[in-house]
Amino acid sequence: MGSRDRDLRPPSASLLIENVLRVRPTASVEDACRIAPMLADLPVADLSERMAQTRRRLGLDDQGRRVGSRVRS
Repeated sequence: MGSRDRDLRPPSASLLIENVLRVRPTASVEDACRIAPMLADLPVADLSERMAQTRRRLGLDDQGRRVGSRVRS
């Protein structure tokens, strides 16, 4: 048991989605499936909703821009 079991388990969909959005904040569902093919196993509507939730949690809007980070002049 222990770390060997953890190493054999595939990454969770949540982790994959978060990593995709960190690399490409504007990623569509199709982009996400190309970047992380394991996500293609999820229904499109479920993946879309989970990506929206993760974007909000990361402080991104629907277009992948940071929310509330305005440049001061």
